[in-house]
Amino acid sequence: MDEWDQEQLEKVVKQKHAAESSNKTDIICKFFLEAVEKKQYGWFWQCPNGGKDCKYRHALPPGCVSTQLTNPHNIGSALLQHAVLH
Repeated sequence: MDEWDQEQLEKVVKQKHAAESSNKTDIICKFFLEAVEKKQYGWFWQCPNGGKDCKYRHALPPGCVSTQLTNPHNIGSALLQHAVLH
């Protein structure tokens, strides 16, 4: 997985979320955004708005950058945590 390029990664994600492709809207689910912000989103996360039947998108738009990574205070604490753990 570390050696995958962007195309391979997108292919795998599409396969996993094939059942969720039925939602036709471009509006991003607020529960999905909250889960991403709180670092709760993962393979086993289920949307409280109907799970796979949620009509909103469970994907960030291309080029989206986390505000947690752009905040210099968070980057410093992430580097400090990395330094402490290694």
